[in-house]
Amino acid sequence: MRDLVIAVLALSLAAAVAVGGVGYLDAGVAGRIEAGAAATAGFRIYGGALTAYRLSNRGLPAEDGWRDELAPYIAGGEPKAPSGWKWSYGRDAAGPWFCFSGASAEARQHVLRKAADAFPAGQVTISGECTAPAADATERTAATYRPIGS
Repeated sequence: MRDLVIAVLALSLAAAVAVGGVGYLDAGVAGRIEAGAAATAGFRIYGGALTAYRLSNRGLPAEDGWRDELAPYIAGGEPKAPSGWKWSYGRDAAGPWFCFSGASAEARQHVLRKAADAFPAGQVTISGECTAPAADATERTAATYRPIGS
């Protein structure tokens, strides 16, 4: 009888562990980790490329050809945005900015907040759209990065 009770308890424990472990890992966690890493790395890469460009050219890249103009200053090639995200660049009275944006979702804002925490306060802002809103800016989430000293 004692062996039967131990066997039932062992099976119950194994079933609880097997079923209980399924809910601990969200299916979208890999995509959120990739997006957060892409935002943080991309901001650093584009910020460095912009600094090198400014030192070499004594100016800022054009808004319509910024990728081609910064390409020679990016070792290893341009940072890629994960599926559903995109990079943009612009200039305004406050200076140049880079934006990492994607379709709106709760988790996406959380991802961008974590990426923003890797930079000094105020350098990355999270909002519904980039500093200069695009035509398709509805239902979007964006992080705008302003390199220091730009």
